[in-house]
Amino acid sequence: VLVNSYVSKRMFGLVLGVFVAGVAGLVWFREHRRPAASRAHPPTVVVAGMGCAVAVAAGVVGIGGPMLTVPLLVALGVPVLESLAAAQAQSVVIAGVGTVGYLAQGAVDWPLAMLVGVPELAGVLLGWRIAHALPTRHLKYALITTLLALAPYLALHG
Repeated sequence: VLVNSYVSKRMFGLVLGVFVAGVAGLVWFREHRRPAASRAHPPTVVVAGMGCAVAVAAGVVGIGGPMLTVPLLVALGVPVLESLAAAQAQSVVIAGVGTVGYLAQGAVDWPLAMLVGVPELAGVLLGWRIAHALPTRHLKYALITTLLALAPYLALHG
């Protein structure tokens, strides 16, 4: 949001697209750097620092924190399913805090919330089942592919 107010829409999209492509490259590099068995979870202070950095970055560029959390945790060596679970927990907290704010202002459109929320909940449950059914390597490559496909779109359409 902060960056978006200082740069043109085109430049904002370009910055965001380059950032997303960089994260995809980081995940790919991490996947090919050393065997998965030799990877250890990052120290708590590193993960906490990353959480703060993600929060600041999400606030500055106006994107959802979980979009950054999953690839960065995977790049740090956290297993994909644990990264996805952390992002889901993170999004519940973010949505909960946001919802309380909107409720306090009387700004929740309940029919619209149900129209969007019920299918979204079904999608989350379906995604959870798919994530548990697929091999971890496939999930990582799906993440990399999604980020690389999203990067040019963001760069061109910001």
